[in-house]
Formats: sequence, C-alpha cells, structure tokens
Amino acid sequence: MFFSMRADDSARAAALSHAPPAVITLDELKPATYKADYDEIVLKAQAFPQGMIESVKTKGSREVGRTLYMPLFPLAAKTPDEPATAVIVVEGTISDDEIGKMFVAPGTIGPVAQVDGIFEGESSLDRSKAIEALQRTVKLSPDFAIIKPFVHGRKADLAPKGDGPAVLIAALVAAVVSALFGFYRKQSEPGYGDRAEGYQP
Repeated sequence: MFFSMRADDSARAAALSHAPPAVITLDELKPATYKADYDEIVLKAQAFPQGMIESVKTKGSREVGRTLYMPLFPLAAKTPDEPATAVIVVEGTISDDEIGKMFVAPGTIGPVAQVDGIFEGESSLDRSKAIEALQRTVKLSPDFAIIKPFVHGRKADLAPKGDGPAVLIAALVAAVVSALFGFYRKQSEPGYGDRAEGYQP
C-alpha cells in the first residue's frame, strides 16, 4: 500500500507539472486507447441531468456515503434514447452550484458540459455500480467511460494524497516491529520460562 501511494503521488505531481490535456469531445473519445498523465481528461459532452441518479448508502438511520452518477452523450446525439457513452461519477457530496459549473452551453439532449477530471476505462470498478444505478434512466454503450471530475478544482484534487497515510503506516510498522523485538528479547533472558511458571529468584 505504501509504495502504491508513493507511485500515485508521483503521477499526480507529473500531471500538475503540465498544463491540462487538450479538450476532447465525447464523439472523438476512444476509451480503449486514451492516455494522459494521471489519466486526466478534459471532456466536452452533452450531460443529461434528467437521468442523473444519486445513490445514498446508509447504516441503520445514518448516512455513510453517497455517489452521484450522471450520464453523458456525444455532442452529435439527438435523443436520450441513444446509448450514453460516458458517466460522470462523484463520490461524496456535490452541490448544485458545483454541478452547474460544468455546464458551458445549451445542447440538444441537455446542457453541454466541459469536465476536467480523471478518466477511467473498461477496467474501472465503478462500471458495474453505474450500470446498476442508471439502468432505469438510460441505456449505456458497452464501452462507456467513467469520468471523475475535479469537484474542488484541478490543483486541489490532484494534490498529493499519500503523505499522511504513508507516515501512519510507517509508524504502525515501527510499533509492531518494536513490540515483537521486545517480546523476543524478553523470551531470551535467562530465567524467562521459570518466571512464567511462577519462578521466584
């Protein structure tokens, strides 16, 4: 886990050291071959807010998580009866204003959205969840992409995430090693076994 966090932070730093990728339309996007630093994408597509679903997870009466799914269509699409070819996925809370900031122009199906975020292709773990959430509102193309927007802005959402957890993991490992070393050292002391059986020096 520690090394994967470090690698992830390196990718984030690489993305931030460059300008965002050029805007690509959903009409042009080929999910199987799309590549960019940290899989970043700036995508222009038609959004379909009417088909948006917000899934809320609860434990008892307490909310423990929520995820928003918004289908996206190519700019050339004329009707929401056509398959959606991408889905915006936002884990956690997103306000109406934050959603509205993605919309840049009117479209045929819904507002045209320009979304800067992380691209996830066919291997995304969110695909099955998106299919389940949106099954009653839209059809999804077989190779639809997942887009996770920078809700709090590119700089904030690409900031390194691993330092805190890495330090915590290192501290936990050090504590376990120290405890084990102390235990085995005590076992090696003369008379340890006798004391365990009630030995009195």
